[in-house]
Amino acid sequence: MSRTLITSGTVFLATLSLFLFGGGVINDFAFTFLVGIITGTYSSIYIASALVLWCIKVNGPKPHPR
Repeated sequence: MSRTLITSGTVFLATLSLFLFGGGVINDFAFTFLVGIITGTYSSIYIASALVLWCIKVNGPKPHPR
């Protein structure tokens, strides 16, 4: 979870600087990238984690190999 937030946060900051300080064509690309970062982070945190918890609930936790 922390790796997802740190990675998306740093990429978001770099892309935000491109959006704020970039020119015409770069602005369109940076805006699209910002939307993708927000959507991907939301998906990783809220959808994928809920899916993993549901799978564990249905199948039960896997035994730890020894």
